[in-house]
Amino acid sequence: MHYQPTFYHFHVHYLSLDLESNSIQINRAHDLFGIIQNLKLDSDYYKKVDIKYVLIENSLLYNHLYS
Repeated sequence: MHYQPTFYHFHVHYLSLDLESNSIQINRAHDLFGIIQNLKLDSDYYKKVDIKYVLIENSLLYNHLYS
């Protein structure tokens, strides 16, 4: 699963565990199972926590935040 800043809406990708690709950036993904568990524990979980994500230097969001 990923969200901002890659896309500005929630969406999920399903990939084969056998997939080998140099273009997939796993450090930008969030574990869907973990997200579901967090929401089961507390439906407001993501209103209460910060979500970390990788921000690419010189992207539109990066330039907006740091220029």
